[in-house]
Amino acid sequence: MDNYEQFGKIIRQKNVNKIAYNYDYSNQYNGYGERAKYLSYLRLGVLLGNINKIPNSILDVGYGNCDFLNAAKERIKTCYGYDISEYPLSDGLIKADTMCERHYDVICFFDSLEHFDEIDIIKNLQCDYVFISVPWCHNFCEDWFLKWYHRKPDEHLWHFNKEALWEFFQNNGYECIHTSNFEDFIRNNSESQYYPNILSCIFKKKHPIEQQLYEFYRDKRILVTGGTGFIGSNIVEGLLDYDVAKITVFDRTIKRTPYNYNKITYIQGDLLHDVSKLDEIDFDVCFHEAANVDTTCTDTDNMMSTNFRAFVHLTNICEKKHARLIYASSAAVYGNSAFPNRVGTDESPLNIYGESKMAMDKYVQNYQGDISITGLRYFNVYGPGEDHKNNMRSMVKQMMDKIREGKDVELFEFGEQKRDFVYVKDVVRCNLLAGMKNITGIFNCGHGVSVSFNEIYKIIYSYFRNDTKLVYIKNKYDFFQNNTLADMTETKSQLEFICKYNIVEGIYHYMSNSSKSTLFPELLQSSRVQRVSKDSSSHLS
Repeated sequence: MDNYEQFGKIIRQKNVNKIAYNYDYSNQYNGYGERAKYLSYLRLGVLLGNINKIPNSILDVGYGNCDFLNAAKERIKTCYGYDISEYPLSDGLIKADTMCERHYDVICFFDSLEHFDEIDIIKNLQCDYVFISVPWCHNFCEDWFLKWYHRKPDEHLWHFNKEALWEFFQNNGYECIHTSNFEDFIRNNSESQYYPNILSCIFKKKHPIEQQLYEFYRDKRILVTGGTGFIGSNIVEGLLDYDVAKITVFDRTIKRTPYNYNKITYIQGDLLHDVSKLDEIDFDVCFHEAANVDTTCTDTDNMMSTNFRAFVHLTNICEKKHARLIYASSAAVYGNSAFPNRVGTDESPLNIYGESKMAMDKYVQNYQGDISITGLRYFNVYGPGEDHKNNMRSMVKQMMDKIREGKDVELFEFGEQKRDFVYVKDVVRCNLLAGMKNITGIFNCGHGVSVSFNEIYKIIYSYFRNDTKLVYIKNKYDFFQNNTLADMTETKSQLEFICKYNIVEGIYHYMSNSSKSTLFPELLQSSRVQRVSKDSSSHLS
């Protein structure tokens, strides 16, 4: 095999007289008729089933006669094709001039990578997944290889077995999430009756930031105040994915430890009287979620003592431990200011809760100490673990419960008020990134998109499809925010935070997980102040 050389487990043809990839080359695939269409839909089904979602964009490299893209465009919003042939793209498809200059959710190489002059292009792709099919080269011995149907000199320049393909993608930053020879059931090549003929794999890109998170939190000792509450319990649960050494949960009421996690210990105490207990433990990072969150509270001294003075005390303890501090601020500091809401611009709290959070933020902005303190201004957070909040549950949760029970949903006229909703799983990720980044400052924690209440109703209704309907009522409140919208520019650039869940994905994930038990199923009943006025309990706001 003088004209072939081996790179690890990959075989490459050395001297090549490439065939012409032109219109006629692509047009030959039209001769496969219905079988090619069946294969395209099978490929689409395998992709969607394995990534468990419908991507927003897809690029087919070497799209041939567009069979796969024509199937994909029925489900995927934006479909691109890249090919060196002149074969025209069908209506609704977009021609891509390059593979690497923009991000695609999925990039497909169906019977195309083996044709490339160089395959290192894989390392430069901007994508979340690569879906690939290649001829399956089982035997590198000369007698078998030279007679192999798929060797095809000057057309197939690279040859892979499973180990070779896996190793190549792993070395370029991907992990394999699916391997099969499903295409053989459509192709029905004579060779496939003896061994798999076409190797198909889906690879997921390993984003460097995820590896950084794992390396940072591995073996860390973590303190989570308010760790049995809504966001706090989700942070605790998220930390368990990163092989931390120990998690200490501090909260007002610890009735029992429902799960025997040997990494979690509990300290019962409240912010007014028991913060000093934290002097007795060792921790490297503190996530401070405990607070008086009653927006109707009029006791200024209680609010400032619970939220602001206890925070300063906790800061002093963190300094002694040389521990990083990440704390929950709030979009309440913006009041009814113009949107988009930017840190440092038009901050006008309308209640003492917002004022207490503003005091915390100002303290951090003037901080001269030697630890990093990061404040995250949460916008409208929703997700698993908020059931205990009763009438202070997110509007998403309140509406979800009403529609599930078949009750009509009341909205202020005419439901076009908008909020920046952010899923709690994204809030957890923002916290973890802030802890890793070692930055002192204040950042918005939202999605960066406003969604109307009417749209939320439509999304939830599409899940249950029952007889509930919308009822519009008069707004009897002098103050009501018509729009909240987080400017996420600094959060994205400095913390490298990008939301994983859009509003549809977040709500559907929430509803599909709402029946599962939380990490602290009974503790949530009394872990937050929950006083709400009667006037605010009769509608969704």
